[in-house]
Amino acid sequence: MIHVLLTLLLAPMLRLFCHRAATPPQNVLVIQVAKIGDVICTTPLLRELRAGLPQARITVLAGSIAAPLLRTNPRVDAVMVANPAQWRGLSGKLQLAARLRRERFDAVLCCNGGDVWPVVTLWAGIPQRIGVLPNFAGR
Repeated sequence: MIHVLLTLLLAPMLRLFCHRAATPPQNVLVIQVAKIGDVICTTPLLRELRAGLPQARITVLAGSIAAPLLRTNPRVDAVMVANPAQWRGLSGKLQLAARLRRERFDAVLCCNGGDVWPVVTLWAGIPQRIGVLPNFAGR
């Protein structure tokens, strides 16, 4: 939880490091590290994303189980493999943010809930960030 507190404290400084987004985005990251069934449910999103951004490079960050399935998807240009052990702890989150920063993504669509992804994508300097917020409480 320390990563959330650090992000709140350092958010003004982090915005200085965010690169400007191209309009429309040319390098898009889709985060889907859930199980294979959730990855299959993401395929309509990938289809519509490709239809809306035909010239964009679409990269999916996925778990090792789903990566082979995504590599066969013609709408995906690249697959980055990650597992939960890689972003455990503050140093793991910083390393993941550095890995994403090197790719210079213009936008990210996060299909996974949790506090890790909004924080890490902000740390990576991705200017356009869209995510889901699960509603397990029934509100």
